[in-house]
Amino acid sequence: MVHEELWLAVLDRRVMAVAARWPALTDVLFRRLFRRTRALAFSLAMSQQRGIDRRLLVLFWEAANRWGRVTPDGVRVRLPLTHQTLGHLVGSRRPSVSVALSALAARGELVRDGNEWLLRGAPPALDGAAGDAIASALPD
Repeated sequence: MVHEELWLAVLDRRVMAVAARWPALTDVLFRRLFRRTRALAFSLAMSQQRGIDRRLLVLFWEAANRWGRVTPDGVRVRLPLTHQTLGHLVGSRRPSVSVALSALAARGELVRDGNEWLLRGAPPALDGAAGDAIASALPD
């Protein structure tokens, strides 16, 4: 699912042969590859979490890690996503997402404020082997 305009490029053997002439270009391509690999590992780890509320919390903390801003109240992150889009991201349906978001709000862990979300407390630890894989893939 694409939430905004997207550009794709096919990088076949011909492109790699040309890119080999410029080490800086190859470096950029491999950095992108690493980011994509990490994103896939994160998606796998998130999908293995039990409970939609936990998957949503993991998703929001990952977004906060990338785009959040720390305030005295907690970490704020601007994500103008619908409950249906959040459902696609965590592998659930919109009604279940709505119930899980209400439970998180009742516990004070995640509160919506317009297009912003306020996260309180500490990020959850990821369960399972996928969580271990992400931890080992993160740069030191």
